[in-house]
Amino acid sequence: MPATLGRLGALTDLNLSSNLLTYIPDALGDLPALAKLNLSGNQLTHLPRTLANLTALTELNVVANPLESAPAPLHPLIRNTPHSGTLPLWR
Repeated sequence: MPATLGRLGALTDLNLSSNLLTYIPDALGDLPALAKLNLSGNQLTHLPRTLANLTALTELNVVANPLESAPAPLHPLIRNTPHSGTLPLWR
């Protein structure tokens, strides 16, 4: 995933599902308009703290990832958004 992704300031919906991603770059947290983020079906164990900067984010799908932790501000989205995953362990 290119580091320049963070320059897409008007992006509102991003689907990165089923790509076997093992990490998400910090630059993803630089998308101020991002409202929907689909990260399902990857190999993510952690979500970067920079995702907490996504103040417009209303939908976060992390189903089918071996997640171990996520930034605290994302917990409500992960727990309460339709089609979202749940974390087995909060760190």
